[in-house]
Order: sequence, then C-alpha cells, then structure tokens
Amino acid sequence: MIRKTLLTLLRSLCCLLLLMPLSLRAEEMRFDVVIAGVRAAQVGVNARDMGSTYALAARFQATGLVGALTDAAYSAQAEGRMARGAPRPARAVLEDQSGDVRGRRVVRWSGGVGRLAEATPPVPPEPWSVDRSPSGAVDPLTAFWSLLRTRPADGLCNAQVTTFDGVRVGRLSLGAPQADGDGFTCAGQFERLAGYAPEELAEQRLFPFRARFGPGGAGFQVVEVRAPTQLGPARLRRR
Repeated sequence: MIRKTLLTLLRSLCCLLLLMPLSLRAEEMRFDVVIAGVRAAQVGVNARDMGSTYALAARFQATGLVGALTDAAYSAQAEGRMARGAPRPARAVLEDQSGDVRGRRVVRWSGGVGRLAEATPPVPPEPWSVDRSPSGAVDPLTAFWSLLRTRPADGLCNAQVTTFDGVRVGRLSLGAPQADGDGFTCAGQFERLAGYAPEELAEQRLFPFRARFGPGGAGFQVVEVRAPTQLGPARLRRR
C-alpha cells in the first residue's frame, strides 16, 4: 500500500516539476522534493524551447527515506510545435518503474486529437475507458509548462487547459495572481474528468496546489510549488 501511494505521488509530483521555467536554449536543471519536511526525491530536467518547436524531458527518482521504502521512478518526454504562442504536442512518452514492474505509454497527436499509440503492458478496456482526447487537449507535461512558464506579470495564471495521458482526461487550472512580496502566488488545481475508475473519483477528484512566481529571466518564473498529499505537505524547490 505504501509503495502504491508513493508511486502515485511520484507521478503527480513529476508533472509539477515541469512547472519550472524553460529557456530558449538547451538547459539542464535539478530540483529537490520535500514531503512532510523530509527530502524525498531528486529530479533532473532537460528542456528546449526553439521558438517554433519545443521538447521536454524529466526523470524523477525517489531518494533518502522515501528511496529506502521504494525504488519508484518516473520519466516523461514530450515534443511538439508552437502555434500562435501555444504548444501543440505531437508525441509524449510516459514511463514508470516500481521494483521489477515497468510501464510505458506512447501518445501521438493528429489534427489536435491525442490517441494512445503504444502501451506496455497493454491497457485493458474498462467501462470508463477513453480512446482519444478531447480536441485541443495536451499531455500533462506540456499542460503544466504552457500555464506556468516564464511570463510577464500581466500574463501569469488566469488560465486552464485540458490534459490527456493516453488513458485519462483531466483539467489543469490556475486562478488570478495575488501579489506576494516581490512576486506573485497563484492557486491552482488539477481535476480528474474521465478515464478514472469510479473508486478513484470517489476517493479524490480535485488536487489543489499553490505556485509562487518570482522575478527571473524575461519576467516571472515559478520558484516553488506547494501541494497537500496523503503523506503530508509537499514542496518542490529549485536548487
């Protein structure tokens, strides 16, 4: 039960780590994840924003006390093009590992609609299954980046985007920015919409978080994300 909870948490936090700002050139970044005051994981991120196209990659690995309880890891990649300033994914690869159990999904987009192209192990059909994304939905990595990349103050937050990971549909949203010292804080949430088992929706449908933006780059960039979890408060901190 603890291993399953930790792996689910790692998947969610890996997406949150993609909130961090990306530059117009290749960049390597490192982050620490602290849960209930304990350092729980490390993350390495490679990002490229080339103006007309973009590429994201991240690997999340449990460390410290959490690493002693589980060897869970999660990695993700996404690539696509920019259209009128908004990212449009072409392909996303999501992989996770817990002990000897490994999973891999590849999602491809055509005409603005995403479909699961590959899955290991295969995804069994369920009454609640979805076989394609709503039009305009993007992968989770692209979604977080599109909402929380470096922006001028008047372009922060106040937005939402639909996500699709090959089997599930969700909605990521951010409210209005609030002044916070030399920066801003935005309240956000992730909402499960479709592709989830009834018991998953009954257990928790909304996942709130708060993102703080500070001065940096050509505007304001995310410097910290806080979110409640089943294991205690989680904080994502850039090194």
